[in-house]
Amino acid sequence: MNRTKRLKGTCTECGGPIEFPAEMIGATAQCPRCRKQTELRLSAPPEEPVVPRRVIVWTAVTIAILVLAAVALVIGLKHFEELNASQTQQAAGVEAARSTNSPAPARQ
Repeated sequence: MNRTKRLKGTCTECGGPIEFPAEMIGATAQCPRCRKQTELRLSAPPEEPVVPRRVIVWTAVTIAILVLAAVALVIGLKHFEELNASQTQQAAGVEAARSTNSPAPARQ
C-alpha cells in the first residue's frame, strides 16, 4: 500500500486541476488536461468573504423585520387618527342634536 500523500494543485497554463504526490511539489510535469508543461504547486485556498454570509443574512432579516414594524406602526397610527376623527364627529353630532332638541327657555 502506497502511503505517499497526494496533493491537489492547478495547472499554471489552463487552471485545470492536477493531483500529484507530495514529493513532486516544485517539479514540472505535463498537465493531463492541456498537455503543456507546468510547475506542480498547491492551488491557492479559496477566498473567503470579509463578512461571513451568516452575518449578512441576519442583517437582512433584521432590516426586513424593522421595515415591517415601521409599516405596521404607520398603518396603526393612521387607523387611530381616523377613529379619533370619527369619534370627534360623533360627539359633535350628539352635542348639536342636544342643542336643537332642548326646549326653549320659558318666557315670563
